[in-house]
Amino acid sequence: MELLYAALLGISFLVLFAIGELLYHKVKLGVEWTRKIVHIGTGILTLLFPVFLQNHWFVLALCASFAIILLISLKFDALKSINAIERKSYGSLYYPLSVYCCFLFYQWYDTQQHNEIALLLFYIPILLLAICDPLATYFGSHFPLKKFTINNGTKSIGGALGFCFGAMIICLVSFFCFDIPFNILFVASILFISITATIAEFFGSSGSDNLLIPFVAGITTFVSFNYILGYAEN
Repeated sequence: MELLYAALLGISFLVLFAIGELLYHKVKLGVEWTRKIVHIGTGILTLLFPVFLQNHWFVLALCASFAIILLISLKFDALKSINAIERKSYGSLYYPLSVYCCFLFYQWYDTQQHNEIALLLFYIPILLLAICDPLATYFGSHFPLKKFTINNGTKSIGGALGFCFGAMIICLVSFFCFDIPFNILFVASILFISITATIAEFFGSSGSDNLLIPFVAGITTFVSFNYILGYAEN
């Protein structure tokens, strides 16, 4: 049954890529918009991995397959809805690597703690990557406030604030959905995860934020559960 689920998820990703291409070539939607749509859609589909897939090899197969597809598309100048950007970026290649690493981290924590809180170690990093990263790009473009050149890339205060606000909302909703008790430690954890992930995004360049954001968000979520909220086994 897992093989069937993996196949259906793979087809869903291909359909998402096809929709991006259709929007770019036929509807003439700009690449920054089609790239965001595929970016967010990929993240949403990825949230289904822990629901339908228990064997990490299936996740590896999916992530590796799409990394290969994206690598080939870069070499042959295909998938314009993702790759037709002026700036140099390897973010689309880092994305599947981040997803697989987050899945492994979630599974490891799940075997240690055996509770549904482990899912947040996967959901929070992926949601911050899928939603807040495009938010930072949008706010940075429309409300930059002040721009900086960091690691050959352009960042802005407006983009950072957009990312941080989105991260706080995602963490807040996620914590409530998993019945995390609301108290000062609840608030401290949200601020800790959101601010550190925002710093990671701010200093990422050439798509490296697709690695930095989930890595930092995963570690800070782990620290929050174990040392701030106290979910570690005694």
